Amino acid sequence: MQMYWTDSFTSRVLFNASKAYVRQLTKGKDYKYLQPVYALAFVNEIFEPTKPEEYYHHYKIVNIQDTNEQIKGLEFVFIELPKFKPSNKGEKKLHELWLDFLNIEDSTVHVPEELFDEAATREALGYLEEGAYTEAQMNAYDYYWDSVSMEKTLYVDGYADGKVEGLEEGMVKGEAKGKAEGSVEKSIEIARNSLRAGLPVETISQITSLSAEEIEALK
Repeated sequence: MQMYWTDSFTSRVLFNASKAYVRQLTKGKDYKYLQPVYALAFVNEIFEPTKPEEYYHHYKIVNIQDTNEQIKGLEFVFIELPKFKPSNKGEKKLHELWLDFLNIEDSTVHVPEELFDEAATREALGYLEEGAYTEAQMNAYDYYWDSVSMEKTLYVDGYADGKVEGLEEGMVKGEAKGKAEGSVEKSIEIARNSLRAGLPVETISQITSLSAEEIEALK
């Protein structure tokens, strides 16, 4: 975010985006694991006066003779905030929500409830919280979602096998009860690991469906 446009600002954006791209790889890691980096810059000043209607400027690395040929990996977006004029109430409301989101300096502070009501800003809040995780917290978070995927796979596979083999209703109920008990045990295990990793109780509650009181008791 930049209040005033300077000639060196584009160089700074390029430098930081390149640094983010390079830092993805640890020593010995293959280049195929590199993910694209998108640099988004908000500028509170008009730096393209010759294009009065264009506030959104998107740059890519392209072939000069054929701009359809692109080297993927780095893209840059510059937005001139003074040029943006909401055209309706809905757009104006979304504009205000994003400005509220951009004013959040720390994901641990109070977040306006309105940001959770809009799907786009709610998703962005999730990324903001993830970005503040330590490596240990992120590992616990990834472990949870991996466990969820595994549980779904086991359930679907078990259900399909049950249909093919013609399991009796009582056996199905018993299997469902066992899975429910196993799911609770798995949630408790994930909660314990998350507590050790230092995740907030509210976050652990969201990813395990355990209550705050149940999580506090695990401490």
